[in-house]
Amino acid sequence: MYQYNQALKMHSPLALTGKLHHQPLPPLSRLALTLVLTLVNWDLRRRTRKDLARLPDHLLHDVGIDPQHAHHECGKPFWRD
Repeated sequence: MYQYNQALKMHSPLALTGKLHHQPLPPLSRLALTLVLTLVNWDLRRRTRKDLARLPDHLLHDVGIDPQHAHHECGKPFWRD
């Protein structure tokens, strides 16, 4: 039973995270991670701008956004910050 518990501790997400924190990722892994994070960021921008475009002016005013600024932001492509 002791060996089983030790094996679980060694393969827990926390233990794996601790190991990754101390060792740099290999170049290919860094590239893959960068690509995935970029795609996630692009998708978030696309969805956020789409939702922003749907808000009526009175709700934009409620959250402190000028409708002209919102319109300008919605016109940006997803890859532009």
